[in-house]
Amino acid sequence: MFSLKPPKPTFKSYLLPLPQVTASDPRSRSALP
Repeated sequence: MFSLKPPKPTFKSYLLPLPQVTASDPRSRSALP
């Protein structure tokens, strides 16, 4: 999960699921519950 991508975008996604981050990291959204 974190290995694939840095914890920066992942952490931000958790705090504020912005559309930009989601579109940029579709995997991150899939990892989210």
